[in-house]
Amino acid sequence: MPQDQVDQKGSLCDTKKLRFDFNCRQAVSSEQLRQVEQVVRDQIEQKLNVYCKVVPLAAALAVTTLRAVFGETYPDPVRVVSVGKEVDELLKDPTNPEWLKYSVELCGGTHMMNTSDAEAFVISEEGAFFDKKMFLSL
Repeated sequence: MPQDQVDQKGSLCDTKKLRFDFNCRQAVSSEQLRQVEQVVRDQIEQKLNVYCKVVPLAAALAVTTLRAVFGETYPDPVRVVSVGKEVDELLKDPTNPEWLKYSVELCGGTHMMNTSDAEAFVISEEGAFFDKKMFLSL
């Protein structure tokens, strides 16, 4: 599914589960769910470091791959979380298409220090709320 058809709308992370809320223009197929599961498992297996840094909002928003919950208001400066690439490296060349391979987001929450901390990953549920917001329970 093309990235321009999916928008993150929030999430929940605690010690027992992860929920990722998103809007999507169409139903998510079983094959797409399998692909998501595999991408996450691959990231865990790669043992990628997770980097966090507080930076000026304008600099953060210039990074090509940045994911934010659009419609949200973020402080200036803002906390950037990057999986696999140091934030300073992203900021040196913010439009580098290489960054599309990495997860980079504006976030105030806590995160693992390395993807291997997750140990395992399985999608246990996918569904839609009454307001058509879809979610994955992982």
